[in-house]
Amino acid sequence: MKIGILGYGSIGQRHGASAMKLGHYGEVYDPLTWHIDRRGHILTWADAIIVASPTEFHVQDLHDALEAKKHVLVEKPIGYDDPNIVHNLLYHAAVNKLIVATGFNLRFHSCVQAAKNVLDRGLLGNIICASFTVNQLSAKPPYLRDGVIRNWLSHEIDLAHFLLGEGEVETCVAPIDEFGHDSKEAFIAMKFPEVRDKVYVQGDYYTEPQQRFWWIEGDHSSLYCNMIRREIYMRFPGEQPNLFYRGEDSFDANYVDEMRAFTDLIATGFPNPWLATGEDGVRSLRTVMAARLKAGLDKE
Repeated sequence: MKIGILGYGSIGQRHGASAMKLGHYGEVYDPLTWHIDRRGHILTWADAIIVASPTEFHVQDLHDALEAKKHVLVEKPIGYDDPNIVHNLLYHAAVNKLIVATGFNLRFHSCVQAAKNVLDRGLLGNIICASFTVNQLSAKPPYLRDGVIRNWLSHEIDLAHFLLGEGEVETCVAPIDEFGHDSKEAFIAMKFPEVRDKVYVQGDYYTEPQQRFWWIEGDHSSLYCNMIRREIYMRFPGEQPNLFYRGEDSFDANYVDEMRAFTDLIATGFPNPWLATGEDGVRSLRTVMAARLKAGLDKE
């Protein structure tokens, strides 16, 4: 399959390497090094497009790829601000039988898949509360950071939706820097119909080494996951947590699995349960923008 990649920073390079490992052909367009004519060539040449450009260009790149009648995988977040614009693009994609997926590669993390299986089987009982955290120093230049909520936390927001269903933002606290950006940290409180109390999503841009973890509390048992160590602990009321699952995969492997799921869907038409759809991307973007609004970062 011929894979065109728009944007060739660290994520674009990861996707390119994943495509090559699976035997696909790739061509890239980097706006910092290539003339705009190459972008048009790739949109014509490719069977599918990977949008890995800076976030503010995602909607335009998605639009142009769909206009060229190409299937598209858009890195998170699927859009920059207005979810309705992306929603309308997805409608036109469906009319033309084009696949749109969102790059929430954490869904391919073995611990997430193990936890999803536990939740689907109802082994935690009724969910009481949950929390999802990512603390990670941002090495990106300021113009690519897009704020903690839009960037780092879009993954955690998707995980909350993926594991717990629909939810809405109740509050969000995010200190705003002198440029009006949430460049340090953010704390979001959400309410999910299937969760008795609150679901928290939080993260920062300055912790090193990286920390990524979550826990889900049920009235029968609870799960505690360290995403870096790829370990899940289960705890029953009144007992100590015990190791429940340990994964042997890696983030590189998760990207390859995501690429395989996307290209297999194009080839066969059979959806992979872990691959985030365009609609999943819009749902996460709506939550991102609701959180930014609550934090005073945007206006209605």
